[in-house]
Amino acid sequence: MAVAQLWIVRRRDRFMSARTTFRGLLIAAVISMAASVVAYFLQRNSLPFELREYLQARSQQVLSHDYAIVILMTAACATFFIASFIGLYFFWGPARVLFCVFIVFGVTMPLAAFGPDIVTGWMALWDTCSDILLGVILCLMFTSPIRDQFARKHPTPNTALEPTPTAP
Repeated sequence: MAVAQLWIVRRRDRFMSARTTFRGLLIAAVISMAASVVAYFLQRNSLPFELREYLQARSQQVLSHDYAIVILMTAACATFFIASFIGLYFFWGPARVLFCVFIVFGVTMPLAAFGPDIVTGWMALWDTCSDILLGVILCLMFTSPIRDQFARKHPTPNTALEPTPTAP
């Protein structure tokens, strides 16, 4: 009985480490962002006729200079998203800066979008969940003990490769 309890305690400690929790939050944020996009495309047809008509007209716009800026900002945001999340998963130090740039791009993107933004209920739910998770990730990556995971690890000198002193 005592061995089983000890095994459960060890297992719980292993799975609830700060690294594992942080990585779980990263994965949950990616899933909630993907769920938001999927919800938008699945519920687009359930919108009232006027809103569907507006979305169709908006998607058939001629590419203008302003629209090209939105596309470039979206591409930059996607690049920062991918690089920062992969870097954060592997605790790469510069990924924290990339994540902050991603957050700034994510906040300013709706300002660059032209016209009203159509959001379905489920999309709003998943957007809110991802915003909360991104805020928690932002907070955790600059506080201890996760902050310590991003510190540079200096390699220890390899003493096995040094020549052994010979006896005279």
